[in-house]
Amino acid sequence: MENENQWKVVLFGEGQSWEHKNLTYEQAQKIINDCPNEYAGYIVPMLPVIDF
Repeated sequence: MENENQWKVVLFGEGQSWEHKNLTYEQAQKIINDCPNEYAGYIVPMLPVIDF
């Protein structure tokens, strides 16, 4: 599953938040590692959306 584009990164900083979606795990790790120390971020799996 790590090679599939099923991850997203959520970043917080300077009073804002933003997401990077449909990433491989390696891409997500790079974004987190390159994130400035003033920002916070985490990696979460992309979950399927079920619309009723």
